[in-house]
Amino acid sequence: MDYTQFERQAARWLQQHEFTILQTNFRQGRTQIDVVARKGRTLILVEVKYRRVRAPLPEELVSR
Repeated sequence: MDYTQFERQAARWLQQHEFTILQTNFRQGRTQIDVVARKGRTLILVEVKYRRVRAPLPEELVSR
C-alpha cells in the first residue's frame, strides 16, 4: 500500500468530524507535516503513521 493512501484516509476522517483541511504535506525546511487542519479555534498538525504489522501499539510509536 502507498503511504499517501493513509494520509488521504486521515484527512477524510478529519473532514467527517467537521475539521477543515488547510493543507496536506506542508513543508518548511526539513520539516514535513502530513495534514494541517482546523476546527473552530483549534489548529491541529497530523503526522500519519502506519505499520504493516499490528505490533507495537500505535501509542508506543509516539515520541514525547
